[in-house]
Parts: sequence; C-alpha cells; structure tokens
Amino acid sequence: MCSPEIEAELAELRADYQAIRAAIAKVVGGAQQYTLNTSQTVMTVTRASLGQLRQMRLELRQEILELEAECAGGQVIQVRPNW
Repeated sequence: MCSPEIEAELAELRADYQAIRAAIAKVVGGAQQYTLNTSQTVMTVTRASLGQLRQMRLELRQEILELEAECAGGQVIQVRPNW
C-alpha cells in the first residue's frame, strides 16, 4: 500500500506519461506541431523534438515502475537488450 503522497505522485506521473504519448501520436500522425502541457512543462512539439519526447516517455515510465514497485513492497528490475 502506498502513502497518499506517493499515490499523488504516481497519478501526476501517469497523467504526464499519457500526455507525452498523445503528443507523440499527434506529431507522428501528421500534425506540424502540438502543444504539450504537463505538470512540469509547456512545450511545442514538432518532428524535430520526437527524440526528446521519447526519452522523456522512457524516463517517466521508469519512475512509474519504480514507485509502483515501492508500493508493492518489492523491486522491479527492467532488462533491455543492447542490440
């Protein structure tokens, strides 16, 4: 069970993660630009910024996994092949 503070942080991180996913989908789908407004930043997204967005998405996902593991009382080890 998580503390209310961690639950609130998880909710915020999940909302930011979904906002970034939506921004990526819009730009990949053909939008020239898209305004991304998360709890941490407001930025205009273009094709040129897709790499940065994808990195942000990965970092948020990792934070979410770590907090979820903390709530579950264990650890999550994520293994990614390097090929």
